[in-house]
Amino acid sequence: MSISYRRYAEIVGLSMILFCAASTNLSAQSFDRYFIDKTMRVDVYHTGMKGTESFALDQVYQEGPWPGSKHNLLDTLNLGEYLFRVYDLPSNALIFTHGYSTMFNEWQTTDEAVSAPRTFHETERFPFPRGKVQLIISKRDRQMIFHEIYSVMIDPNEPSVVNREQKRLAYDVITLMNNGAPSEKVDLVIVGDGYRKADMEKFRTDAKHFNDVMFSTSPFKEHRGDFNVRAIEVASQDSGIDKPDANVWKSTALGTRYNTFGSARYVLTEENKELRDIIDEVPYDFVLILLNDNRYGGGGIYNLYTT
Repeated sequence: MSISYRRYAEIVGLSMILFCAASTNLSAQSFDRYFIDKTMRVDVYHTGMKGTESFALDQVYQEGPWPGSKHNLLDTLNLGEYLFRVYDLPSNALIFTHGYSTMFNEWQTTDEAVSAPRTFHETERFPFPRGKVQLIISKRDRQMIFHEIYSVMIDPNEPSVVNREQKRLAYDVITLMNNGAPSEKVDLVIVGDGYRKADMEKFRTDAKHFNDVMFSTSPFKEHRGDFNVRAIEVASQDSGIDKPDANVWKSTALGTRYNTFGSARYVLTEENKELRDIIDEVPYDFVLILLNDNRYGGGGIYNLYTT
């Protein structure tokens, strides 16, 4: 990871702004034609080893109002190792696209991936469709061309297909910035790991400090009014997070750990379902995980989360 964290922030920040403000693919009229103002969350299992991969459907959920743009529904940035497309089946119209990268794809580059397969849990989110859709996931080849590797038909009106359980708010939410409706702004959610209930005042201070520093730094400071920021007070059993190389193990809400793929300061989590179940309490476009620990480190996967 030779890129500096400041430069990484600049790239991610510009990507956020471009994605949410620059594209003019589908109008709000198209949104109302194909979608209702809810969010469809599709959880999948991503399995394989070096050179092979496959997907399997886990669960489809109906979540709260769609927090993304209702005008820019096709991702034109051409970034990420993967791209998922959503087609309206009755008309065969392409109604949503989103580029992203995965922890699985990075794991495929490790020595471990040569000898044994593994499974990672992943999530695709898009506006809730009115009728049957085809979800297609594609991956780039060495020439950067996308090829389809998974396809599934989803009927949102079939009772057995979509989990519509209404979850109660399990955690307190702090609003750090509110500049308008989620569909018109970039919505960030900050969630902490390794903060006990007794550490919540520290989490509030850390989240506010993070937010203040972020929005005093370019390009964020010039676009402060384009963002909403919320923080979720998630309590862990222990303070701090796992350090496998030091034989330090903590019980935390999100399961973050150092030593990802053998890099001492690289922090990610494989507990995607637990993370998604927590952050679906608030509207979000991008996820920021704060670590309550004393070792320098962090990480990030494009359009997944940043630690």
